[in-house]
Amino acid sequence: MCRYLVEFTSLAGAWCGPIMNLSNAITRRILLLTMIAVPTTLFFCMLQVATTAGVPFLGLIFWQCLAGAVAFGLTLIARRTPIPLRAAHMRYYGAAAVFGLVIPYLGMTYAAANIPVGILGMVFTIEPALTYLIALILIIERYQGLRFAGLLIGIAGLLLILLPQSSLPSPDMLPWVLVALSVPVSWALWSNWMHFDKPPEVDSAVGAGAMMILGSIMLAAPATLTGEIGWLFGDQAHVWWVIPVFSVLNVWLWLACLETIRLEGPVFYSTWTFIGTPLSIAFGMMFFAERHSLWIWSALILLFASLYLVNRTMIQAQTRPLPDEV
Repeated sequence: MCRYLVEFTSLAGAWCGPIMNLSNAITRRILLLTMIAVPTTLFFCMLQVATTAGVPFLGLIFWQCLAGAVAFGLTLIARRTPIPLRAAHMRYYGAAAVFGLVIPYLGMTYAAANIPVGILGMVFTIEPALTYLIALILIIERYQGLRFAGLLIGIAGLLLILLPQSSLPSPDMLPWVLVALSVPVSWALWSNWMHFDKPPEVDSAVGAGAMMILGSIMLAAPATLTGEIGWLFGDQAHVWWVIPVFSVLNVWLWLACLETIRLEGPVFYSTWTFIGTPLSIAFGMMFFAERHSLWIWSALILLFASLYLVNRTMIQAQTRPLPDEV
C-alpha cells in the first residue's frame, strides 16, 4: 500500500507543472479549484461512510493522518529532499498541523456523523469571507466595500441555517453545525498563515508532509488514551479500506491546496467552495438521499452571493504573470 501511495504522491506533484504553465489564467484557476473541491467533497462522503460504520473518530483521524504522513515521508526520502527543522520552519509546520489538520479534522469528523453532507459543505461556503477578513487584518488584502458587504451577506446566510427552527432536519443538529463552523474558521487562519509565514525553501510537498507528520504525532496521545487507536484490529476492522482511500485524498488535497495558495493567494484558494458546495449538495442527494428545507436553499443563495462579492475583483482580474517557483 505504501508503494502505491508514494507513486501517487509523485504523480500528483508532477501534475502541478502543467497546471502552473497554463497560459490561460481562467483555465488554470478552474483546474486548481477543481483539484481542491473534488477530494474535499469525497472526503465528506467518506467520513459519512466511516462514521456510520462505527469507526471511532479519533482513531480514524489518527490513522488517516499517519498513512498520509508515511506516503509523504517516503516520497521525500525518494526525492532526497530534507525537511528543514529550524525555528521558523517548526513554527510554520506547527501552525499548519494545528489549523490545517487537527482542529478541522476533529470538527469535520464529529460534525459529519451528525449532519448531512450537503449542509456540511454549505457551512464551508463562509470560508472565503472569513479568509478575506483575516487577510484584511494581516494587510494581505485591501479593504473594498463590496467585498466587505459579501462578508456580511455570508454571515446572514449562516444565520438562515442556524436560527429558523425548521431549517435543519432536526433541531438536535444545531450544535453540530456550530462544530462544523470550526473548520472554515480554522482553514481561514491556516491559509493566511501559510501565505504570510512561509519559509522560502519549503515547497508544497515538504510543507504538506511535515504538516501530516506533526499532525499524526499530535493525535497519537489522545487516540491512545481514549483506546480508539486500535480500531483497525477490533470490530470495525472490516472498514480498513477507508484508510488508504483517505490517504490518497489527503495527498491529493494538500498538494493542491498549498500549490493554489502559493500561486494565487489565500483568498482565491478559499473559493474552492464555488465548486465544492454544489458538489457536496449533489453527492448528498444522490448517495445519501438528503433533502433540504426552503431555509437551507435560501441560505445557499445568500452564501453564493457572498462568494461572488468577496471574489468580485478576482473574477474581473486580467491574466497576471505566475510567481517563480521557489
